[in-house]
Parts: sequence; structure tokens; C-alpha cells
Amino acid sequence: MSDVRQYVEENRGLLKKIELSIPGFRGYRIREDLRTADNILRSYMANQIGTEIKRPIEEVAEKLTKLLELDSIGEVRECLNQIKGLEAKIRHAEHGYSGISPQFKIEEKELNRIYEFDMTLLNQLHDIQGKANSLDNLINDNKMKELKMAINEIKKQGRAFEDTFNQRLSFIKIDDAHEG
Repeated sequence: MSDVRQYVEENRGLLKKIELSIPGFRGYRIREDLRTADNILRSYMANQIGTEIKRPIEEVAEKLTKLLELDSIGEVRECLNQIKGLEAKIRHAEHGYSGISPQFKIEEKELNRIYEFDMTLLNQLHDIQGKANSLDNLINDNKMKELKMAINEIKKQGRAFEDTFNQRLSFIKIDDAHEG
């Protein structure tokens, strides 16, 4: 995925372009555009999790249930629950409000850093997606040992994803020391 910040900037309407020329309002407009870009990126990631990662794991869970592979089904369900949790976290993530005169203002530099965290998350998602897409072949080839290893790798990658996500959250948390 290309840098959404550039897309948002290039597609500003006339009103937003006028806002950029108003002293004191320019910074607000830039920060709002960064928030919009980050929101688009997070929505894209949540949709990717739902369609490109969760769906293949659900299909494997169904096949394992039909095959009565009880040894594997529990791990797959655990993995599926983890992925559903990640999807919800991304979809409803904090994004750093940048209002005109908020009590604590998140500046352009911080908003860009939040976006960079989300780009890192997107790259991690691509790794998880690749592993999720390999599951169907493993079950079709009756490679249950490899399937378990792949599921465990997805869970490990999911934990790494969640660790990065938590770093993102700790970056944008407003603590009492910054409030004015």
C-alpha cells in the first residue's frame, strides 16, 4: 500500500486548501489530514485482517471440524480468537485527536510517528497473511504437524503485532505530565 498521507494531501478540496492559507489554522488542517490518512490505513488493515487472515483460518477450522481433527481444532480456534481481537483493536484504535485548541495537542511530528507505527503494523500483517494463506494447502495435503507449526507461527506473529500495537498506544497516551 502506498503512503496514504500523500493521497490525502493531493485530494484536498478547495475549502481545505483555503484553510492551509489561514494563519493559525494551517497546523490544524495538516494534523487533521494526518489523522484522516491514519484512519484510512487502519481501516484498510482491519479489513485485511477480516478478509485475508481471519477467513482462511475460519475455513481451516471448518475443515478440521469435519475431519474430526480434535488435536488441532483447539489451537486453530485459539488463533482465530487472537486474530479477531487484533481486528477489533485496529478497527477501534485511538488516533490522537488534534483539535484546534485541545487541552493537549498532538503535533504533526507525533501524528507522523503514529502513522509510521501503523505502517510497521501493516508490514507485520503481510507476514501473517502469507502464513494464513498457506494453511489450506497444509490441510489439503494432510500435513497436520506442519499445520500446527504454522498456526503456532501465526500466533507468535500475532503477539509481535500486538506488541507493536501496544507501543503505538503507549506513544499516544496522554499522561498527566503533558496536560496543560
